Amino acid sequence: MGKTHWADIHQDNASKLGITVEASAEAKSQHSLNVIMEAADRQNVAEFIEPFAQMGIVEVKTGITCEAIVARGKC
Repeated sequence: MGKTHWADIHQDNASKLGITVEASAEAKSQHSLNVIMEAADRQNVAEFIEPFAQMGIVEVKTGITCEAIVARGKC
């Protein structure tokens, strides 16, 4: 992934859209990147990751913490 796109992940850029980047990691020997973010607005997440679509497929998935799953008693 180009240096410009790596720079886009920084918290400073995310904060402008009300997003907190919790973690990011690239899968070893693969061209895939996973970013865990917290945001109140899914549209802001879509705007934040838009530049990455130039590099390939982008998917936004809504997640839930393991603690929340345990607390509700089911997946």
